Amino acid sequence: MALLAYSPHQAFAQPNFPVGKQPLPGGILTRLPQNQRKDSTSTLPKEAFAPGELLRYEVRYSFAKCAQVEFTTTDTVANGKRLYHHRISGYTTGLIHKLYSVSDIYHSYTDPSTDLPLRAIRNVHEQKYRDYKVDLYDRTPPLDSAIVTRENGQQVKVPLNTHCVVSVAYYIRNRLSTMKLKEGSNLNIPLYFNAEFYPMKIRYTGQELVKTKFGKVLCYRFKPQVREGDLFKDQDALTVWISTDDNHLPVRIKFELFLGAMYCDLIGYKGLQYEMQVTR
Repeated sequence: MALLAYSPHQAFAQPNFPVGKQPLPGGILTRLPQNQRKDSTSTLPKEAFAPGELLRYEVRYSFAKCAQVEFTTTDTVANGKRLYHHRISGYTTGLIHKLYSVSDIYHSYTDPSTDLPLRAIRNVHEQKYRDYKVDLYDRTPPLDSAIVTRENGQQVKVPLNTHCVVSVAYYIRNRLSTMKLKEGSNLNIPLYFNAEFYPMKIRYTGQELVKTKFGKVLCYRFKPQVREGDLFKDQDALTVWISTDDNHLPVRIKFELFLGAMYCDLIGYKGLQYEMQVTR
């Protein structure tokens, strides 16, 4: 069930790996002291988010509420290096939870100066299905590509600017202010997700005023290309609306499925970098 992020390959059916509280490879992670959190290592002129941000979403299928999702960002340190820890968690609610229980968590530890991941974790609980994956990204110079080491020791060579499924959202948010968007143009971003490499293409389709519980929000509209199959109707079955204000918040996600549409709408937030721009 695609609650947290779409799968480029239709479904999550992959070989199982042990689930549990496994130590994170590559050093101990600690929370950054409060008085050190203002040192900006980013080369971007303006960051769209900051540690302490929380975004809460409600997922509905047809008219039924079926799940909740949270995006959080905190500061952390690994091997003396400051990182952002992005976490996306989602769980089913109500009748859907009784019929098909889901509790998924995705982590991404990124370099604040590039928004590229150094470590990505996928921890999936769906009914009796369990999957736990850890990907470590090595971009140590003079490498002209990244080496991803998986939890089973397998290594994969990918393009240097490859993202995980969590980091790509924050990478785009941080760069929208400097992008020269043209309707019909594509963003091409390499993605490594669920033990597979995927050259993701995202088409910009213009601006749209989206009605939310906070008011009307002017948004950029994007269509990430997905693979047709059992889950999605066609390659344009996924639409993402991102606010045009300086926060560049994902406001709404729409999944067009064979059996109807599923929506993921922003219903709460705190710790925004800038005031959210809405019209009544």
